[in-house]
Amino acid sequence: MRSEMETIDETEEATTSSEELNQLIQQIQQELTVEDKRNLDTLAYFKQKIKEEEARPRKQHQLLEARLLQAITQTEGSTADSDYWLNIGRFQRKKNQGSLPKKRRL
Repeated sequence: MRSEMETIDETEEATTSSEELNQLIQQIQQELTVEDKRNLDTLAYFKQKIKEEEARPRKQHQLLEARLLQAITQTEGSTADSDYWLNIGRFQRKKNQGSLPKKRRL
């Protein structure tokens, strides 16, 4: 009788430890899922921050260009405006000088 009782006890213990093992496996799988989600969320956050940092100089440049254009338009007839047109005139003259006909030797 005793051997039958011992066999039953061992079977119950094996079943119990198997159930506990399954619960432990499920718990670990859930923890892995939570950890994976946290990792993906962290990566997404930092990728977004990188995009923002890469865009910052471009936005700053656009803002400064807009301020420059605004300053130029507000100072119509000023020296800065005159210098701008003088520089364009010089550029056009140099461009045209290359197309002047060469003098012929006699």
